[in-house]
Amino acid sequence: MRAAFRCYRSQDRDAAIGLYADDCSFTRAQDGHIDKAEFFARCFPTARRTSWQRLLHVTPADEELVVVLYEYQRTTGERYRDMEAIRVRDGLIREVQVFFGGAVRGGRRRSLTVSRVIRPPSGGRAWRGAPGRPAARC
Repeated sequence: MRAAFRCYRSQDRDAAIGLYADDCSFTRAQDGHIDKAEFFARCFPTARRTSWQRLLHVTPADEELVVVLYEYQRTTGERYRDMEAIRVRDGLIREVQVFFGGAVRGGRRRSLTVSRVIRPPSGGRAWRGAPGRPAARC
């Protein structure tokens, strides 16, 4: 799993492809279950937009699920922190779900807190992002 992040940063596509199962799916707020080919075409090349990335926490949640909290800086200077839930089985990444955090302000680290839980009204759709804020592309 850490190897996948190293391959992304170094843009070693050939090495990275072998880390993902053929039927792997990748999900973010704006991309619901895209396949391996689409992930490598659209999302993998985006490392050039970042000047660095640091894994802050890599935590096994169960036998297959690993939760990764990471921080990165864009080449424009803004710093962000995101989280991924990565399912690994038989040594291959089977599923990646990305949860966008937010900007890191003032250069200091903040602990994670949940300030509120947003639940959809009965029969409604789940809330998918910050109101009034467009979703970013890969």
